[in-house]
Amino acid sequence: MTMRPTLKDVANLAGVSFTLVSKYLNHDPAARMSPETKARIDSALAQLDYHPSAAARTLRSGRSHTVGMICGNLTNQYFAHAADCALQEFQRHGYQMLIALADPADPAAALKILTERGVDGIYGFSMPELTVGKLKSRCPLLLNNTCAKTYSTLSIDVDVALDEALNSLDSQHVAGAFVASNWWADAFQSACRRTGHTAEIHHLNLDRKLRKQELAAICRTKPPAIFSNGWETMLALQEILNAEFPGYRPRLICHANCRAPFFGDSRISGIIASATTQLIEKSCRMLIKQINNPEQKNMHAKLPAQWIPAASPEYAAFTVRHFQLT
Repeated sequence: MTMRPTLKDVANLAGVSFTLVSKYLNHDPAARMSPETKARIDSALAQLDYHPSAAARTLRSGRSHTVGMICGNLTNQYFAHAADCALQEFQRHGYQMLIALADPADPAAALKILTERGVDGIYGFSMPELTVGKLKSRCPLLLNNTCAKTYSTLSIDVDVALDEALNSLDSQHVAGAFVASNWWADAFQSACRRTGHTAEIHHLNLDRKLRKQELAAICRTKPPAIFSNGWETMLALQEILNAEFPGYRPRLICHANCRAPFFGDSRISGIIASATTQLIEKSCRMLIKQINNPEQKNMHAKLPAQWIPAASPEYAAFTVRHFQLT
């Protein structure tokens, strides 16, 4: 059986010290060497087909250069997009990523799975119905869209955009249709109080068939305006209005982390726009900063969403021919 080449083999073939090769592979700024020496090391690495052992590096440094992401079901287009964005961003910083699916029945299960695999940090992108105060993590943890201070957080700041959206309406009564997002419902209710609107809160089922039935029930009461925090819900709502309530024309508002043809619907007053890509890239960078600086205190940041009225020039950029997640 052929023995796996070692760092000492590389050093011998390149005619340099073991320490110098180690510093070169670890990008140590103290490793000063000529271009000729670098070329000899590269040649030796190629000839021996040497690849650093991740396990050995973990033992030496105490770091696995692996992060975990807690995410929703990847058959869902939105979560697949989020996971892909995170994977690319972590790879740019030299980290591999493990994914654990969020379990609504046991929010801490995914955290336990990732912690047991020795990740350096965990990105909680989707942790439904989470009681953050009960979480115990031995490594840095960053969560999206929560007001908890126990761990680092990055949230979408929708307050100003929601106020502007509600103030654009003629009616004071607004129905809110929300799927698996308590923070959105809370933000909507708070905005209605600030702007003097009457909030009608509806928590919708994750199952699409049941969700359509619930949306139809909302339409039967004919609220003058309806807000949705998800594009799938808005699309389903439009289909129901067209098929079952052709004479009912409520003003529609939607949170948009996408561009789509259905935003061309004349019933839409405008959108509250945010980019998932931006949220994820900043979240990844914040987590890596905390991993690299063990003394770093928990960080808390917000990304502002933007209210874009349908009558504004900016709105046209969201009514594209083919659906695109942002």
